[in-house]
Amino acid sequence: MELGDDDDHVTEADPPGEHFLARVCKAWEAEASAAEALGVRVVRMRLGLVLGPGGGALAAMLRPFKLGLGGRLGSGQQWLSWIHRDDVVAAFARATVDDALAGPVNLVAPELVRQREFARALGRALHRPAFVPAPAFALRAMLGEFAEYLLHGRPVVPARLTELGFAFARPDLRAALEDVDA
Repeated sequence: MELGDDDDHVTEADPPGEHFLARVCKAWEAEASAAEALGVRVVRMRLGLVLGPGGGALAAMLRPFKLGLGGRLGSGQQWLSWIHRDDVVAAFARATVDDALAGPVNLVAPELVRQREFARALGRALHRPAFVPAPAFALRAMLGEFAEYLLHGRPVVPARLTELGFAFARPDLRAALEDVDA
């Protein structure tokens, strides 16, 4: 089964995947967890795609869309976990003072979207079409192993933040993309 075919919600309690970024995350979290043995509270933020003005991963996506060449990546059926930059900052600030936040925390918006929906929403936000697909083989050829992150995704939910009553400033994609530096 492809990662993108799995529609079960992924919470902080689920085991990590085996693809490239999951392996990097596991190694990074293992190093951070070493501080727990010293009695330090460790919060392991697991970030989705961060949206906001001024760059980041979204900046690379903007160019084709602004040229009218944006669209889905691969099949577009894969889940895309995202979060607005303001919510990232608020969650990190809360983690510095709230002892209830410890261990893994999925730092993603509560709205689940597939990559195809994301591409359409980005096109609408930029007042551009979003119908030119980027084929999976082309992404693999250009990006190598990193392409798997773009082509496969699961519906990650912010279970821990929701449980603790975290108030997202921009919980829906449309509102988040309105703040993009288009």
